[in-house]
Amino acid sequence: DTPMKRPAQPEELAPAYVFLASPHCSSYITGEILPVVGGY
Repeated sequence: DTPMKRPAQPEELAPAYVFLASPHCSSYITGEILPVVGGY
């Protein structure tokens, strides 16, 4: 059970994927874990 009471929607997750996939935006980020836990 999550605090948001619903699963994440693709449009809510997509910006993080685009950011991490972009070498211009995330070239200095390594080894990060982005938990998608619905508000904890």
